[in-house]
Formats: sequence, C-alpha cells, structure tokens
Amino acid sequence: MENEFRVSQLLYKKLIDGLSDIEQEELDDWQNECPENKQFVEEYLGHKKALHEDLQLFQSFSAESSWESLQSQERDSSKLRRYWWVIPIAASILLAFTWYVFNGSKQESTLVAEEVITPGSEKAIIKFDDGRELILQENEGGVIWDSTSLRYQNGDLISSSDNNSKGLGGTLFQIATPVGGQYKIQLPDGSKVHLNASSSVHYVEDDTLRTVELIGEAYFEVSSLAIMGNQNEKVNKPFIVNSGNQQVKVLGTAFNIKAYSGEKTYTTLVEGQVELQTGSQKLTLIPGEQAALEDNQLSKYKADLSSALGWTTGTFVFNDEPLEEILRQVARWYDVTFSYQEKALQEERFEVFLPRFSNLTEFLELLEKTGEVKFEVVGRKVLVSQVKAE
Repeated sequence: MENEFRVSQLLYKKLIDGLSDIEQEELDDWQNECPENKQFVEEYLGHKKALHEDLQLFQSFSAESSWESLQSQERDSSKLRRYWWVIPIAASILLAFTWYVFNGSKQESTLVAEEVITPGSEKAIIKFDDGRELILQENEGGVIWDSTSLRYQNGDLISSSDNNSKGLGGTLFQIATPVGGQYKIQLPDGSKVHLNASSSVHYVEDDTLRTVELIGEAYFEVSSLAIMGNQNEKVNKPFIVNSGNQQVKVLGTAFNIKAYSGEKTYTTLVEGQVELQTGSQKLTLIPGEQAALEDNQLSKYKADLSSALGWTTGTFVFNDEPLEEILRQVARWYDVTFSYQEKALQEERFEVFLPRFSNLTEFLELLEKTGEVKFEVVGRKVLVSQVKAE
C-alpha cells in the first residue's frame, strides 16, 4: 500500500464498521505484509472493542441539555449521535497510528521554520450597536446571553441592561471571532452556537421569528422553543439562519453551516430537519445529509460527519481532501498565508487526522512525511512546493 494515510482511512472505517469487502481485503493485505503490521492491527482491534463499550455511555445528546453534554453519560436512541461520538475517539486512535507509521518511515521531514506558530484559541469580540467593542476572555467556556445580561459560563457578569440603555434584547450585538479564534455562545432563546475561526453571528428575535445572520462557520444546537420575557415563557417560533444567498429554516435541531465569502456554502444536518432556500429553489435535509450551495444552486449529498464536525471536537479531519481546501482551513486557524510554487499541488489529495491544538510545524511535518509535499515557513507566510523525484 503506497499511501500510509490510506491505512489510517481503512482503520477509521473499521472502527465505525464501515469497511466494504474490497476495503477489508486491502487492509488484510497490508497487515499480512509483515508481523509488525499484523500486531498493530490486532492491538487496534483490542482498542476497538473497548471503544465500542465506551460508546454505550455516549448515546445521549440533546440541544436543550447543558453545554457540557458532549462529555455527559446520558443515554439516547439517536444512531447519528452515536456515530458523531466516534469522531474525537477515532481521531485519537488514528493519531497514534500516524505516529506509529511515521516513526518507522524513511521519509524525513525537511521543514524549515523561523519561529513556532501556535494554534488558535478561544477568543472573540462583541460589537455593540452603539459602537462599543468588548474583547471576550479566553478559557471561560463561552458566554450566556439573556434578555437582561451577558455572562461567562462561570457566572461572571460581562454586561447588563443597567449599563446599556438599549437593554440586552433585540439587535444588541454581533459576536465575531478573529482568524485563529473560536467561541461558544448561548442565545437568549436557549439555543447554542459554536463559532469557528474568522466567523460572526448577529441574532435578532421578534414576536414571530428568531433570525441569525452568519458569516463564516458555526455549529448550531437550536432550542425548539424560544424563551420569552422575564417569566421564561416558552413559545414555538421558527429559527432562521441567513448566510449569503442561502436561508436555512429550522425548528429544534443540530446542524453545521460553513459559509465563508468566496467559497461554497455547506450545510450539514446532524439531528432534526432543516429547509434550505436560495432564490426559488428549496431543499430539505434529513440527518446525515449535506447540502452545497454554489453559483446559487443547491445540491444534496450524504454527509461526511467526521470531516464536517471534526473542528467542533478540536480535531482536523480531512478525508481525501484537496490540499488547497486543507490549507485554507489551516490558514484560518493558525493565522498564516500559503503560496504554491506549483499550482497543480492544490489538487493533490490527503488524509489528515490531527488535533487542532498542535503547533503548525507538527501539522506541516505530518504532510511532509507523505513524501509528496514540502513547506518553508517565513514569518507567517508558508511556501508550498512539490518534492522532486530523485
């Protein structure tokens, strides 16, 4: 097997019982090449059994449960939810495998870097309607916004209606993450938003609708009922997400929207149901489906949940993705720019599983050890070139 990353892909599919007969034969051939390969697969399968036992604890996930429910041990019957729980676990196994392969690899990294470039972190800015801006603190677990106050998850007050003449409802503010930032927000209706790097949300609620204007990427857990007024009365109101030329209408669901300027817009549904509209075209998604918007046309596909949602669990997951798309996301997270010595490199495809909180050099060295590409880092600019055949 020429590409070590292909083995990673097969093992990942093995973990989620997604191997075809042909892929199983391919994995069997690899493990039979030498005793070391066979031993590793046997050890991996031992982990697989333990992981599936652990997954029994991770069968619950509700958009109305606490923000920390991603670490809870409640139970639920959602098959897709169980599948999503595999993502961070599988990524850690694959990362261990990657190190196993590369420790014995003959291909050495030649990466040149002048400085250590650290990953992004939890950071965001609040932009108030009156022009004020407030930098949100790191490591606070996100913010909770209600009709009278804005607080960190630990309860510390950020702002309240006492020091804002407009109060804290309606069109109070926009929350934006810079390049290299991410943040979690609980909206006044109880819905939760996890913002990726270089993204922003602006929330407006009236008597009939809840509306979010999204730029960039965010994962939503939408409360089916909106919380109204100081008496916490709950009413049923549609939740609308506008992103560029696309409108998504939901009512109690979990989904991810990736809508960066100049790129395709992707909507991935995890739970519930959403209706998308652009112009006169409408499209409905069910769990496990993804819609792509390009040139004002919507298309529907089976979703790759591990790739679409990996960022929400602190993991880069790229399954046979073009290098251009991989490095575009890396650039947003590490606040760097990439330039290509050969344009054809942009279309080269790679499998990547790596924690988002690794330093940039670790990520680039991982790609270099494929023997296909090399990097030179100068400040915050990275030159990408092809490895010349000897």
